[in-house]
Amino acid sequence: MAIIAERPLTLLLCADPERLAHFYLVGCGFHLVRQMAHYTELALGSFTLALTDQPFMARLLGLAANPTIRVGGGIAAHPFALSLHCNAVDEDLARLVGLGATVVLPPTDQPWGQRVAYCTDPAGNLLEIAQALR
Repeated sequence: MAIIAERPLTLLLCADPERLAHFYLVGCGFHLVRQMAHYTELALGSFTLALTDQPFMARLLGLAANPTIRVGGGIAAHPFALSLHCNAVDEDLARLVGLGATVVLPPTDQPWGQRVAYCTDPAGNLLEIAQALR
């Protein structure tokens, strides 16, 4: 299996998703795609921007309130995560680990209808890999 081109998006971690959504909606012309607790998805043409609050992401990843990830003895702050969709999270995560990724959250079924894993790439950037649950 491999990462698929379905719905790649940029996920921004922020203190106030509602305020940030308003900024992008009113100030930049994005339109609202979906909004749930802790998550808002906006679009501008083919670009998708997702917003989630930092405390929620920290709880999800089992981190302190400010979501930082320890990588190779250092600490990297993560105001964003690259979110990629796939058909087989478990296999794709294993392949990425073989290429140097570090697992932050193993594949886990989430209540919003996805199986999601989080890892850091070899440079320490946060990557979300999501698979739709059917």
